[in-house]
Amino acid sequence: MDYTSTEIAHQLTTPASITQQSTAEARARALLQGAFAQQYTFPQRFSGFRADVVVQNNDRQCSGHIVANTSRNIEVVLDDKAIQQLVRREIQSFIIWHQYIPVAERIGTYPLILDRSPHPLGVCIKLHGERLETHYRVRDDSITERYRGTAPESTTIQILEHHHIPDGRVLPRYSITFFCKQGSGRLVQSEARIDQHIDICGIWLPMFRQVSTAASGNMMVYSMHLHSHWLM
Repeated sequence: MDYTSTEIAHQLTTPASITQQSTAEARARALLQGAFAQQYTFPQRFSGFRADVVVQNNDRQCSGHIVANTSRNIEVVLDDKAIQQLVRREIQSFIIWHQYIPVAERIGTYPLILDRSPHPLGVCIKLHGERLETHYRVRDDSITERYRGTAPESTTIQILEHHHIPDGRVLPRYSITFFCKQGSGRLVQSEARIDQHIDICGIWLPMFRQVSTAASGNMMVYSMHLHSHWLM
């Protein structure tokens, strides 16, 4: 039977369809809120930390220290200047990922679309109408994927393994970041990370991070060992 657009619109706005949509969105919001609550974040009054660091970049090693007050106020001092920006970026990404933001602010007021299609990383939850076309995947009450369509390259972070801390929350242990060209979806660069963390007076901080990068036919591996942590 050939339906007109008016008839289709009527079907999508019947009380039954509206109820189904609102139920699906409520389920999506509950899943995403629960996953964000499960993710470890710093306490509200966390003001940063200091640590000594040893960096191994392929066959080169250097050492120094870091002072991280906020994601935008990070000092890295190394005896190899070329590696400082790499370390600063990794510390910045760690702090941004774990900074305290109320769950409601992380999700915002965008309508949520729940896609239950089978996937190894769980269900997909899309923020409808959001500028970056952000979506998340949730499995076992944890975030396993975040996509953002930032120009000129989209960014997809997949968390393949978590570290569970005593209070039940999780930190990423093994993750991969994919950078793809917007539009074509062509893979430009991938970065695999292995993380280990340490409890300093109830605050979980980075202790080790290894990053394996592949881009333009080249591969690079570097690692950071952090020790002698101090809370600010």
